[in-house]
Amino acid sequence: MNKTLQVTADLIKNTHINIDFTLIEIGAVQVSTEKEPFYELLDHFPSSKVIGFEIDKEICNEMNLSARDGVKYYPHALGEFNENRQLYVTNHPMCCSLYKPSEDLLSLYQNYEVVYLKSKTTVDTITLDNFVAANNIGPIDFIKIDVQGAE
Repeated sequence: MNKTLQVTADLIKNTHINIDFTLIEIGAVQVSTEKEPFYELLDHFPSSKVIGFEIDKEICNEMNLSARDGVKYYPHALGEFNENRQLYVTNHPMCCSLYKPSEDLLSLYQNYEVVYLKSKTTVDTITLDNFVAANNIGPIDFIKIDVQGAE
């Protein structure tokens, strides 16, 4: 358990205010066996929710099948505008991006094969504001973004 999170949660609980949080995770594909630390908020504030975005529909469906209570993933690409964009699909799903990978530059690094371009496709993007309004999400308390340089 994250000590800082534990202390913060205890302070909030001691105020006797019933509180919940809405957390957004953009680029939610899990790349290690460790969960993101903010998922621990659900242990302290069980009425909170995590809304994750993972562009790969198949991976998103798998994530939803194993998601804990309070967590839901959506197969959407978020963008500045509601529009159709080029999506660069790489050898590993964690490296897919709206930006074309620079294979010349990346070849200078170890394990660069994961970012090699496998295919290109198009994807519809939606703004976070439009998604929140369309799904009656309400205020967002925390946002975590990991989207291959498109932050």
